[in-house]
Amino acid sequence: MAYGYWFNGVSEKRATFSLFARKVPFGNSYFVVCGIEPFLKVATNLHFSTKSLEYLDSIKDSRGKKFFPSRFLYYLEELTPNEIDIFSLEEGNIATSGEPILRVEAPLAIAQMLETIAINYISFSSLIATKATRVKLAARGKTVLDFGMRRAQGIDGSVTASRAAYIGGCDATSNTLAGYLLSIPVKGTQAHSWVMSFRNEEEAFYKFAKAMPGNTIFLVDTYDTYQGVKEAIKTAKKLIREGITTVGIRLDSGDLLHLSRYARTHLDEAGLEEVKIFVSGDLDEYRIEELESQQAPIDAYGVGTKLLTGGGECALQMVYKLSAIKEDGRWVDKIKKSNSPEKITLPGRQNIKRLYNKGQVIGDVIVDVDHEEEKIVTLEGNKILLEYDSYRYLLSKVVEKGKIITESNIERAKENVNNALKSIPDECKKLSNPSKIPVMLDKHLFLKTTSLINKI
Repeated sequence: MAYGYWFNGVSEKRATFSLFARKVPFGNSYFVVCGIEPFLKVATNLHFSTKSLEYLDSIKDSRGKKFFPSRFLYYLEELTPNEIDIFSLEEGNIATSGEPILRVEAPLAIAQMLETIAINYISFSSLIATKATRVKLAARGKTVLDFGMRRAQGIDGSVTASRAAYIGGCDATSNTLAGYLLSIPVKGTQAHSWVMSFRNEEEAFYKFAKAMPGNTIFLVDTYDTYQGVKEAIKTAKKLIREGITTVGIRLDSGDLLHLSRYARTHLDEAGLEEVKIFVSGDLDEYRIEELESQQAPIDAYGVGTKLLTGGGECALQMVYKLSAIKEDGRWVDKIKKSNSPEKITLPGRQNIKRLYNKGQVIGDVIVDVDHEEEKIVTLEGNKILLEYDSYRYLLSKVVEKGKIITESNIERAKENVNNALKSIPDECKKLSNPSKIPVMLDKHLFLKTTSLINKI
């Protein structure tokens, strides 16, 4: 497509593309915007190396001829990100379906080439970060550990997922590579193979504690959980006499409610009230919510496969669509009409105006940046009366002329998630059948959209 634009002499026309999600995952009312920082780093370093140009030069079309002429490859060789402007929600904020979370303004060919990069970096990260918020909310603030690296979508996918899970609410990860690359706190225990490597559980627990006296968490379900708890208690008492404190035990299978109660009772009776109970084993937000609702005496949850893979959702339906092209110094609106109503796009350069009442979000308005009007209407044209005492615009310029102009980091993104979740009503955070965040259009954008659809 970039070559096609270049061939037809329109590659340098300035264009606007918007990134948005067609559908919110997991039946949620919101999704967490994640992956912005990694995307911006790639977008602002856009270039074609000699080797990549050689590869493009080698591609043949259906006739066996070169796909790309040398003059186009020279165009790519000279390409720089200097004309890219990007507007974005701050990473860690929340949005809902149909809202533009990212706006790219750049020469048409360059803006087009950023499509796959933007979706790839932001879609999967947003999916996992959203899943992590659900898990953390279900845990009611208790510690949640990311244990999912082994079953993530490849090594690189595991790092992306661990980053997103940490931003979304996880307290640490077992993924040491993510810890190394991203400075995420790392936590780990022992596997069943450790226990099986020794003559019995007591020996396995004791030798693990001697090797790692600051990480004494014992996995008690290798053979028989009831006996494993007793062996952990026996070892903990022995270690106390040697000045080593036992941090906790981990349950990885069975009836976690019953077994955690059994373990807590016996630990307390042994005077080991400070020993914590960690649980893992095919957990998700629904299982955790069930355990919490029954007041299971659990201190921390290790969540793996169903967190880092997205569980039942394999992808977030995110799309990147052209919404305007600059012609003779003015923006000309573009719209995609479809037989599927959910695939109709919005025209023009857009922003989100978030409305608040006493600090709580009461709705979002998608506005036309160039022609915003105060009156708010829905997509159907019905007037909505909303009382709000404050508002703020969510998209701000983050890249100007190919340079990142705002500071962002993983800890700030994590804090943004906390603040965003505090700002929406509890009904919007329910795991099942949550209340939706109302999304509306300002008057001008609504009229412009309907006019363009009618014209088509």
